[in-house]
Amino acid sequence: MHPLRAEPVISFLKRAFGAQELAKYASPDGVVHHAEIRVRDSVVEMGEAHGKYAPMPTMFYLYVPNVDGVYRTALAAGASSFQEPADESYGDRTAAVKDAFGNTWYIATHIKDVAM
Repeated sequence: MHPLRAEPVISFLKRAFGAQELAKYASPDGVVHHAEIRVRDSVVEMGEAHGKYAPMPTMFYLYVPNVDGVYRTALAAGASSFQEPADESYGDRTAAVKDAFGNTWYIATHIKDVAM
């Protein structure tokens, strides 16, 4: 990720998804050049947009134990609803939120195996 500012994104990830900050490296002027944030069993890496590195919103698909609960928590943390929780034909219950930084977070709980 290349957000304009890393600190607000990190704060959102902690509040919305219970993320943990693993590492953060900033220059003396305060620009976060690299941060590693654990979200469940994945690590999101980011560096603030600067110089030739333009802001780059992205999309994530995150498996969680309870999609409905995480969806509500993400909304309470400041995200906006992109898709309310719903059961999908491929066996996941999904929802989606957009954070204030332009990223879309699809959150899912696998609820049943289906033949493909």
